[in-house]
Amino acid sequence: MAHALVRKPNFYLPLLLVIILFDQVCGTIIFQAFNKESHFKEFFLFTSFLIIQMIASPIQAGFSDFYCRKKWLTISLSFSFISLVALFFYNQKMLSSIVAIPMIILAKACFGNNLPLSWAAIADTQEKNFRFSLALSTSAIAMGFLVLLFLNNFFTESKSTILLIVVFFLLICMCVQFFKDIRDKKRPPTALQIQSRRTVIIGKNFKEIASDLKDTHTRYGLKAFLLWQISFYSVNVLAIDLQIRQFSSLTGIMMVGYLLGVAILRILNRVTDVKMIRIGYYTCNSSLLAFFLFFPFVNETRHLLLTCYFFYNLGTAFMPASLFSLFSKERKPHEQGKIYGLVDSTDTFGFLLGSFVGIGYNSLKFDPVYMVVFSFLCFLISWFPYKKFERTTYKNLKIS
Repeated sequence: MAHALVRKPNFYLPLLLVIILFDQVCGTIIFQAFNKESHFKEFFLFTSFLIIQMIASPIQAGFSDFYCRKKWLTISLSFSFISLVALFFYNQKMLSSIVAIPMIILAKACFGNNLPLSWAAIADTQEKNFRFSLALSTSAIAMGFLVLLFLNNFFTESKSTILLIVVFFLLICMCVQFFKDIRDKKRPPTALQIQSRRTVIIGKNFKEIASDLKDTHTRYGLKAFLLWQISFYSVNVLAIDLQIRQFSSLTGIMMVGYLLGVAILRILNRVTDVKMIRIGYYTCNSSLLAFFLFFPFVNETRHLLLTCYFFYNLGTAFMPASLFSLFSKERKPHEQGKIYGLVDSTDTFGFLLGSFVGIGYNSLKFDPVYMVVFSFLCFLISWFPYKKFERTTYKNLKIS
């Protein structure tokens, strides 16, 4: 699980949280730029970006287990910086879309996967309150939407991009100057040594990623997480991306609920990860069941929807951080990159599927209750793979 690689671990958590926050802003602002294209091209670019990210994320994060977390985090931040520079030139029509868009997608989706690297770095550096640190990291993702809302309301597109370019440049400098990895203290290998072992390490990285995917215990955990994310994103995309009236204000309410859940998670720090996930299940299921219970007796469903999803998101705050904590406890030091890369890919896949569902809902003009039904069913079904994951959890902890 967490282990000491740095002298001042308390300093690194805020830095990593800021990286996660602005990584969320960076990805979303790129998606907004795709809106300038035709509907078909926008859909193609959006889907291509996410598929490339799904494939590249576990590979890039996995290599950080071998080649030093700091170096790969610096590389990832640098490519995110490059994607923003290309985005600025694209917005200013100084680069054609044929040149700029592939550059943006390859730089960010293929080589700019900051999130799994930051999660792995948190696992490297945080010995105390590890689960709470992971919960703060997921809160930073939610806070990214607030920062984006602020930028959209008070800055032009060009100024927002320039501001993000400056922020990522500063993050690169801070990572290079202050982030320490124990392997940085070792004498660097010669070029011949690097060349001779590179093929072995590349093969080992792919082999270990495949090994994680073949492990039924890990697959059950990832399947449960995927269904959690589909349940969340299928509703969230209606408020943020499609801006459906019935779901207006939903994102803000869900974020407040999530942050309150993180605060409760800190108070319940001594409760085990498995129990916290179960508490999350009880809270989320109860909140969505309450929607169906009171739905026949209300004329305006909007306020009922906001109330139920406030408590739903409060419950979800307990779950991903606890699941991530279990994943980390089952793995040895400096073997965190691969699993968090797979977690990030699973989250991206959930976002992709949730977006497809949201787009279908909007196109077919369904009643909002059908989306709540879908969200509830996804969450309910997730109990079955999670239960199988839970049964083998303690066995895996003993092995590790």
